[in-house]
Amino acid sequence: MEILLGFDPGGEGKFGWAVCIDKQEGLNVLDAGVADHAKGAIDDCLRAIPRQASVKAAGIDAPMFWVTDGSREADRLVRKEIGRRGAKSPGGTVQHFNSLQGACLIQGLLILKLVRHSFPTLPITEAHPKALLWLIGLANKSYEPKMVKLSDIADIKVETRDYDSEDERDAILGAFTAQAMVQKKSGWEDLLSYERDIILADKPPIAYWMPRI
Repeated sequence: MEILLGFDPGGEGKFGWAVCIDKQEGLNVLDAGVADHAKGAIDDCLRAIPRQASVKAAGIDAPMFWVTDGSREADRLVRKEIGRRGAKSPGGTVQHFNSLQGACLIQGLLILKLVRHSFPTLPITEAHPKALLWLIGLANKSYEPKMVKLSDIADIKVETRDYDSEDERDAILGAFTAQAMVQKKSGWEDLLSYERDIILADKPPIAYWMPRI
């Protein structure tokens, strides 16, 4: 069994995590939940991973790299495209990392370090679940990301049980992004290729996979 992990860093009771089974034609959610912090999220994930399973990759909704001039081209491309598709606040959906709140920025770095401790060579991609919903067409002007339910993501071949929160949904979408990375899905690309003078938050492999814009 091949496993993909997803994390949606947040504050107390808002740190989403997901453990998913990688399928050639889809993604099955094995378990998901919310924790109070990065340590709780990784502990919950490790308990949910079956014995003998192989963890293939992880997707984290937080910055995984910086650039020396302070502005990331990948973010600019995503903001421009979701704005074109009707997002009211592209800058709020994909924020500049200097404006991010501590729960996303610091807890995101902590979960990156904790995942690396358990899986030292694991490929990890930065994920942007709400932007992803715009880019794959599940969100639009009349059906914004906050309205998208877990039942809606069955349209992208994600099989889930009933989960309660947007944080769990976004963690599952983080795992979906990780799946695109390991399967090198058609129509997706690593936006890290648009950057220069990169400073990674941790050792490679780190990426920024999104649907091709």
